[in-house]
Amino acid sequence: MIRYEPQPRWLPDIVRLPLSYALVRALRGTFGMGVYAGLLVYLLEMQVRIELPHGALAFSALGGVVSLALAFRVNNAYARWWEARQHWGLLVNHSRNLAALGRTLWRSDDEPGRRRLAGLIGDFAVGLSLHLRGELTPAELPSLSDAEREEAGAREHPLSLVSQLLWAEVDRRRAEGLLDTAQLLTLQPHLRAPLDVLGACERIRSTPIPFAVTSAARLFLLLFALFVPIGLHGEFSWAAIPIGMAAYFAVAVMDVLAAELENPFGIDCNDLPTRSIGEMIRRQAHEILGVEREGPADTQPTKPALYTKIR
Repeated sequence: MIRYEPQPRWLPDIVRLPLSYALVRALRGTFGMGVYAGLLVYLLEMQVRIELPHGALAFSALGGVVSLALAFRVNNAYARWWEARQHWGLLVNHSRNLAALGRTLWRSDDEPGRRRLAGLIGDFAVGLSLHLRGELTPAELPSLSDAEREEAGAREHPLSLVSQLLWAEVDRRRAEGLLDTAQLLTLQPHLRAPLDVLGACERIRSTPIPFAVTSAARLFLLLFALFVPIGLHGEFSWAAIPIGMAAYFAVAVMDVLAAELENPFGIDCNDLPTRSIGEMIRRQAHEILGVEREGPADTQPTKPALYTKIR
């Protein structure tokens, strides 16, 4: 994700337009469409005379259909993006609550237990980001012992082991008489939440927008690109080229944005900064539990500069 200030900063945003891969891809397609439009207008001007009655009106009607199809796709893609952000917000809240309860319920002299709890909370958050990107390895779970990392590597779903170990920590304290039933019931919702968030994110990742919706929207976009120069030529002549390019860019950018938002867990410019959120959870879990953090340093800056990419 590109960090920026959502204020009316038109000039800085436009100057940094190349930072957005989606817009760059749309511009490349627009230049290609411009070449096609130039050749077609040249043929219409010099070689072939094709006059379409009400060409501009037909162009407007086709543009309206294309806009509706792409708006439907963008709305669906953004709904997936926003749902994913809500689930990560839940993970942040439950992780903080679990750490705060651990600070209260774990004995103040039980530093190893607090460090273990903070490590497991952080490992799950960072591991979830990597899991959704297909990059998770046991080495990314530093709070686990060597035997636990070996077991995680042998599992199809390593994060289920991290959740299991969180439950085991709580159950061990219950068996030792350090937690009563009321305290256990208070902890349970926060212990269940990580796997609930994981399942919801996996559902979003593994269920793309139906193929028929995507293919139909792109078919309309292709027809729009093919017929716009013809529809505009009769009224605008050579000016049909820049006007057609501007109209095509306006709709093409919606298609590439929808494709990028459809999977919000990648590393594209408009994807969620899940790694940054996971590392924030790791830092704050250790801070709340009052223990020093062990393991690798953060890969993402705590306060990134404007117009920098965060993962």
